[in-house]
Amino acid sequence: MFLDNTGKNMLNRIRQFSQRRRASRKWRAACIKNEVIQVPKPQLILENTNFSEDLQHTAIEVTSQALEKCRIENEIASFIKMYFDSEMGPTWHCIVGRNFGSHIAYESYIHFTIAKVTILLFKCG
Repeated sequence: MFLDNTGKNMLNRIRQFSQRRRASRKWRAACIKNEVIQVPKPQLILENTNFSEDLQHTAIEVTSQALEKCRIENEIASFIKMYFDSEMGPTWHCIVGRNFGSHIAYESYIHFTIAKVTILLFKCG
């Protein structure tokens, strides 16, 4: 089979995506089996935000609690969203995952990675 550079690049991207998907499935499977995934000090990477410092600390603290209590990404996102809706007023949205794209309109937002999970939390409306 002969491939030009475009074909090789496409195959490489597919392989990389497949590797990320397999890693995500392993993490999800471990959570479903109720294995406890211990992360002593999760590394925090703040990608971008327009939150105040106090609100940033609140978002990170709530996310840490969600990671301890919840097993799957949907539950983590729901936990964070419900907290912010109840404490900061509606309408908050939360996206949690390891590989996603987004384009949003927002009033305020924070985008960060903790324990290899990316969180996008934003308010609109």
